Amino acid sequence: RAFSHRGFQLFWVASFLSMSSFFMIIMLRAWVILNLTDSVFMVTAVQAIAISPMLLAPIGGVLADRMNKKQILLFADGSSMIFAGLLTILVATTNLAVWHVFLLALLSGISFAIALPSRIALVGELVGETDLPSGASLYIMGASSAGNKWLELNDLRDENYKTGGLYGNDTVSYTHLRAHET
Repeated sequence: RAFSHRGFQLFWVASFLSMSSFFMIIMLRAWVILNLTDSVFMVTAVQAIAISPMLLAPIGGVLADRMNKKQILLFADGSSMIFAGLLTILVATTNLAVWHVFLLALLSGISFAIALPSRIALVGELVGETDLPSGASLYIMGASSAGNKWLELNDLRDENYKTGGLYGNDTVSYTHLRAHET
């Protein structure tokens, strides 16, 4: 029933793309760090840096209560698009250093942590109280299945040439997201 609301339809597609990008970045970040350092510890460290901003999610919740949720999402996902674009350029030009990945992981994590409460709260605003169970279920299903999308669409065998392209796909998906969240 939630899909009967046009705003929710657009939001669901945009959120699916955003979450797909989030999961793709996690996988690619690990792969890039492993190729740069050949250290499993460094892979774990960069992922810990990226996920640690989730401690800021309560601040994102306060922002979601006091500000326009769509504006928060546009800002956060626009920032994530810029971070993915920077990583794309650094990978494609082979100017990538380990600290670049760590810094962009932290910034992306902050962006995600700030946006998540707004994204979740927006479901209820888009579908209303009657369709909230349907909207919440569809949102969770989309977010949960988003991680598989990029692994199915991209063959990761040629690391030297495809990593930049995968980050480019991530950047493009954020562009699509911005177009549909307004």
